[in-house]
Amino acid sequence: MKKEDYLEELYKIQCRNNRVARVTELAHALKVSDSSVSEMIRRLQKEKLVTFERFGGISLTAAGIKEARKVIRKHQLLEVFFSKVLKIKTHSHEEAHLMEHVLSDAATDKLDSVLKKPKLCPDGNPIPEKNSEVVSLIQLSVKSKAEVIFVASKNKACLERLNSLGLVPQAKVRVVRKLSRGPLILNVKGSEIALGPDVCASIFVEKK
Repeated sequence: MKKEDYLEELYKIQCRNNRVARVTELAHALKVSDSSVSEMIRRLQKEKLVTFERFGGISLTAAGIKEARKVIRKHQLLEVFFSKVLKIKTHSHEEAHLMEHVLSDAATDKLDSVLKKPKLCPDGNPIPEKNSEVVSLIQLSVKSKAEVIFVASKNKACLERLNSLGLVPQAKVRVVRKLSRGPLILNVKGSEIALGPDVCASIFVEKK
C-alpha cells in the first residue's frame, strides 16, 4: 500500500465526516491492520503531511491535503477518460486506481486539456483544480473568499456547532473582518458568524 493511498483515503474520510479520522476506520477502509496504519502515519507525520495524537485522531495538514487532492485529481480525470472516451462503465474506479500512481503531472495536465477540463467525475464529485491554494481559515485576509474542505477537530461540541452554522465541506465563506487578537467575522450562507482563532485554525479551506 502506497502513501498516496493513505492520503487519498484519509482525505475522503475527513471530507465525509468533517472531523479527524481514527486509526481503526482508516485501517478498515484500506483493508490493512491498525499497526500498518500506525506505521505509515508515523512516516507521514515526519513528512509533515499529517498530524496525529494517540487518542485524538489523524488529520491531514495543508501540505497533506494538497498531496491528497493531487492524487484524487489524477484518479477522477482517469475515471472521466475511461467513462466518456473509452466507454468503460464498469471497473473504471479500479482501473483509475492502478494508473493514478504512474500518471505524470504533465500527462495529467494533458489529459485534463483533452477532456476539456471537466468539473465533475462520473460519480458527480468535484475534481480538484490544479494548484488550488489550501490554507487554514485563520490565514485568510479580510474580503477573502474560500470553500470549506473539512474541519480538523476532535471536539464533538465544537463540530456540532460548526455543522449547525453551515461550516461543512464545500460551503462558501467570506471573511468580513478580523479583530485584533479576537474572533474572525465570517459570512456563511448570508449570515455573519464569529469564530475564535483556535477554531478557525482547525478549519481547512480552498481559496477562491
